[in-house]
Amino acid sequence: MRRSVLVGIAIAAAVSWVVWRQDWPRYERLQRRGVAAEGWVTAKGLDGSRLVNYSFMVGQSLHSGIDKAGLGSPDYDSLGVDDDVIVYYLPEDPDVSSLGDPKDHLRAQNRYLLLGLLACVPVLWISVRRELRVQ
Repeated sequence: MRRSVLVGIAIAAAVSWVVWRQDWPRYERLQRRGVAAEGWVTAKGLDGSRLVNYSFMVGQSLHSGIDKAGLGSPDYDSLGVDDDVIVYYLPEDPDVSSLGDPKDHLRAQNRYLLLGLLACVPVLWISVRRELRVQ
């Protein structure tokens, strides 16, 4: 196989790994062991992002997080400061949390991972066809 094809496959695999590594393990842990809590929106769009800042109570302790809206929670545009939201957190470490159901976050992560892996298929196909023509 040509070096450029191998480089293309390596890049697609690396991008898939980065997407997976970014949030997938956290959402998977939250799906398996997470506990739902009532939270509220504390801010939106800080630094020009479309992220939502939220807070929630665990016992007498206040915890906060930042996450994407619209994945197991209302869409970003429909949320306002002080709106109630559902938060999932790990009982052993409430600082690990997500806005909305972690299952929805996992579905989105899985789509990105699958797209990255599927990007390898055309590159590999083109490479094999070129190699067969050369022979």
